[in-house]
Amino acid sequence: MATSNATTTGIDAGDLRRRNVGNGQPNGSFVPANLTEQLDDKTKQKTNSFLHTLDDYEFLIAPIIFTALAFFTRMWKIGISNIVTWDEAHFGKFGSHYLKREFYFDVHPPLGKMLVGLSGYLAGYNGSFEFKSGEKYPEDVDYQFMRIFNAAFGALCIPLAYFTAKELHFRRSTVWLVTLMVLFENSYTTISRFILLDSMLLFFTFTTVFTWAKFHNQRHDPFSPSWGFWLFMTGISIGCVCSVKWVGMFGTALVGLYTIEDLWNKFGDLKMPKVEFGAHVAFRVVGLIVIPMIVYMFTFWMHFLVLENSGPGDAQMSSLFQANLKGTEVGKDSPLEVAFGSRATLKNMGYGGGLLHSHVQTYPEGSGQQQITCYHHKDANNDWFFYPNRNEPEFDPEAPIKYVGNGAEIRLIHAQTGRNLHSHQVAAPVTKADYEVSCYGNVTIGDTKDHWLVEVVDDAASRDWSKVRTLTTSFRLKHRDLGCYLRAGNVNLPQWGFKQIETTCVKENKPRDKYTHWNVESHWNEKLPASDPGSYKSPFFRDFIHLNVAMMTSNNALVPDPDKQDDLASKPWQWPLLNVGLRMCGWDDNIVKYYLLGNPFVYWASTASLFFFIGMFAWYAIRWQRGFDELTWKDLDQFQYAGIYPAIGWFLHYLPFIAMARVTYVHHYYPALYFAILTFGFCIDWCTSRLPKTAEWGLYTALYGVVIFMFWLFRAFCFGMVGSNQQWKHLRPPLVEAALRSCTKSQRSPAFRNALRQRIAPSQRRCVSGGREPPVSPGKHQKITVWAPKTRIAVGIVFIGSLIYSMATADKHVPPPTQDSQLPKSGQQLESPSIAERDVLAKRESGVTQNSPMRLRMEQFIKQKQQEIVRALEAVDGHKFHIDEWERPNGGGGISCVLQDGNVFEKAGVNISVVYGTLPRAAISKMRVNHKALDPDVESLEFFASGLSLVLHPKNPMAPTVHLNYRYFETANSDGTTNAWWFGGGTDLTPSYLFDEDAIHFHRTIKEACDSHDKNYYSRFKKWCDEYFYVKHREETRGVGGIFFDDLDESEKDQESLFAFCQTCLNAFLPSYLPIIEKRKDMPFTVKEKQWQQLRRGRYVEFNLVHDRGTAFGLNTPGARVESILMSLPLTARWQYQHEPEKGGREDRLVQVLKKPVEWV
Repeated sequence: MATSNATTTGIDAGDLRRRNVGNGQPNGSFVPANLTEQLDDKTKQKTNSFLHTLDDYEFLIAPIIFTALAFFTRMWKIGISNIVTWDEAHFGKFGSHYLKREFYFDVHPPLGKMLVGLSGYLAGYNGSFEFKSGEKYPEDVDYQFMRIFNAAFGALCIPLAYFTAKELHFRRSTVWLVTLMVLFENSYTTISRFILLDSMLLFFTFTTVFTWAKFHNQRHDPFSPSWGFWLFMTGISIGCVCSVKWVGMFGTALVGLYTIEDLWNKFGDLKMPKVEFGAHVAFRVVGLIVIPMIVYMFTFWMHFLVLENSGPGDAQMSSLFQANLKGTEVGKDSPLEVAFGSRATLKNMGYGGGLLHSHVQTYPEGSGQQQITCYHHKDANNDWFFYPNRNEPEFDPEAPIKYVGNGAEIRLIHAQTGRNLHSHQVAAPVTKADYEVSCYGNVTIGDTKDHWLVEVVDDAASRDWSKVRTLTTSFRLKHRDLGCYLRAGNVNLPQWGFKQIETTCVKENKPRDKYTHWNVESHWNEKLPASDPGSYKSPFFRDFIHLNVAMMTSNNALVPDPDKQDDLASKPWQWPLLNVGLRMCGWDDNIVKYYLLGNPFVYWASTASLFFFIGMFAWYAIRWQRGFDELTWKDLDQFQYAGIYPAIGWFLHYLPFIAMARVTYVHHYYPALYFAILTFGFCIDWCTSRLPKTAEWGLYTALYGVVIFMFWLFRAFCFGMVGSNQQWKHLRPPLVEAALRSCTKSQRSPAFRNALRQRIAPSQRRCVSGGREPPVSPGKHQKITVWAPKTRIAVGIVFIGSLIYSMATADKHVPPPTQDSQLPKSGQQLESPSIAERDVLAKRESGVTQNSPMRLRMEQFIKQKQQEIVRALEAVDGHKFHIDEWERPNGGGGISCVLQDGNVFEKAGVNISVVYGTLPRAAISKMRVNHKALDPDVESLEFFASGLSLVLHPKNPMAPTVHLNYRYFETANSDGTTNAWWFGGGTDLTPSYLFDEDAIHFHRTIKEACDSHDKNYYSRFKKWCDEYFYVKHREETRGVGGIFFDDLDESEKDQESLFAFCQTCLNAFLPSYLPIIEKRKDMPFTVKEKQWQQLRRGRYVEFNLVHDRGTAFGLNTPGARVESILMSLPLTARWQYQHEPEKGGREDRLVQVLKKPVEWV
């Protein structure tokens, strides 16, 4: 073939390229390239056909693979732990109640627990096991099947995540990423593997989002079968998720916001006929309101239907409901009509009402008389006697029977204490608008304020109201003198009232107020014949509302107890940052251990995406406002429904927990986490949409790998840690490991090691809480006796409680008044006790509580923080602090904890001082310059001063010195009341070599603490710090600053607010400094760098001795303890004549920064 004509025939040269032919071909001979390509294509077709098949059927293959992996990760080794783990103790027990058909009470709706009961039924379980925490499952309980049943709900979340991401129109790579983030989320895996409600909650949350997305995508085909189907499926999903836990209401709110926005857009469509708009509204009302309500109510109807036997939750329900349960004692063999002398229990008929109750405890304020409450548990303190009023003849048991009826004026006498139900013109403890109700006097002692008028409201059995009947008669009790009505609303008393329901006397007369209605529930009278009040069914709707209000009341009472430490609880701010986990079981070597912790990448990436999305939203909003029309309507729709709504879903599921007063745990964040993952999916999908395919897949492959790697790294938390703790110690944070190693020395007791665990930062403490003690030293063989869990808990509570009590009440610095000093001699006037003596007495009698004077609370707080900081620093250094307790001759004392020549710290001191004394008139006049509240007309004032001071001088020049001081000062009148008070304090960092990231971290942590109280605090107190720590003769600041404040009193904010501010700042110290010292303590350094550190420490000494007011004040105070005051000075320092750092060097940069303070955050 003549090739010379190839390019002259009109054929494109690109269709006929020339290639050299191999050996055997004549020179200049060519073959058509397209022939070779055709041969190549045939070869490639065979190879690519398989990939094309995979690509075509990805919609089927991918979810099958993901689902298979989901079932594997959720069920592999699911039965390896054969003990009751974490909340299986609750929900397994609730499942048992369904199998035994016993009525119980819980704060959650019944659907999830009924499904747990169903799993037990399918497993052949008979409901006899008690599910005690930590107890081994018996052979006849197929706990593995019950766990697998629960795990199936968790596994099905993965295909739901896959199809939801597709419905949100994410690209395939993003769909896979979102699915993998859910699949390999460690916390989702772990929580799904036990008999809990959370896997079901997550499943129905996922179905709600999926069905909502499907319904949204049908919006262009309204009223079609598929549109209606997905609308009603959304409603069913909402009903189911709300029926598992009330957290589902947040998902309801999300769909509700979408519906409002959708209808609002339709309302603005002038082309839409009114009838069509009305149909849209009607369908949504039915689908998204009526159907969820029906589903929710149906679960309660099933709940009441199945639980037909009397059980532990009876008392939460109305008397009529209880009377209809099988095996109940309510209404059985009780006299029908109530007479004087009858002993009875009175049930409040309000929703969630309890039994009228009293106990020997008194109100801490108000009248101080015996408390009256409403209580849901049945005991003898609920029993009352009906007695005639004091104007009538005294009750005679032998006299003819006289019945109690409408209009009767009675007394109610508490059976256990013999005191009268009483009210007076004293405000109630919580509901201040009402009168307090108390128990007062006895059968013979009292007044007309013990009298109550019976006002019958209704009787289900008779129209004759002349006699009050058991169960059927509802009546009100009107106070004879005050005209108020006995009421028990759903308001819980504080801890001193055991969180029971407050009972008051309400001034307003509202006959329809159910919370003022009462009935006789149980009744005893030997003179009256037993009878059956009859069968009166309690209406379902009333029982439904009653139980839901009772659930709400009990849920609101689940608030943290400030007097108890809950190592499993956590704060909402910790969740998105993965700052905390949760130990699910004991930590002994012989059990399988589980730890509830998320995948770090999933948490951090999803949290970061929320902030990134807010930035994206602001960016596009500003550009839209300025006329940049870069987004199409399709882009806007995607941004709104795939971006904005998932972000709103996160806020709706997360923010309420910040506002809630109830105790919170890490698993409360899991529904919100799903919306954060979807937000991350949107952000990554949006930002990579214009990347080249190669770059896109490279990025996504890296993301897939990180997600899987992080899951694999922490897989033992999910599948169980078997064997000795030592083989898993690589998963412990370094600080915790160092702290535990420091406890192996023989002089530290087990109690000390337990206390250490309690004082380590929450994110680290929970990792070892309940863990095995470190092994004994070689050669020391001990016989270990393993106590039962309950015994260990009881002993621990008694020991720790006695330890805390002794610490709170002991005060060796201020000895109690001697017997001679308490009794005046003949002719001698009795002097009022000093505030020191008053404080000793107060601590001895009642300890330190929220109601104690601020000086006692501040003292307790700084003592606790001193111990916490010392233990944490010992864990870092490996050496122990020398503890020096001292007394001040003129009153008070302190504790100095000093560490010298340690592994990390050259010198470290953590001191507290608690000082009492007297201010002379001259000192008072001088202080009045800043504190006008001080009384200028007295010759002297008692004062109290307390504070915690800390200075750490590390050995390594790369590690910065840090200083901290928080203090409280108070003057008192002669009667012990506060005259004036103020707070001061601050913390600052002094590096020898400047690392910007250290300064930024330090300042950011402090700023977050300040911002949580006042957005202006940080900038104001940082400026104050830079000015205060200015070395005038050197014309530079001592370090890179921090915050400093002084004399903060009532002119700034109230006392409680300022105390809380100081607590927050002091709590922020360890998080601000420990990461820095951990990073710098082992860095290499030279002799020259060490010398520079000593030169800088010389400057530190100059400021402390020349300019620091605190040091000067302490040294000039009579009786001052010089050793403690000069504790702040370093062990070594250096002064070199006319030393100048090398220009442009690291030393010179530090000096330049010190001469002109930097805004680090």
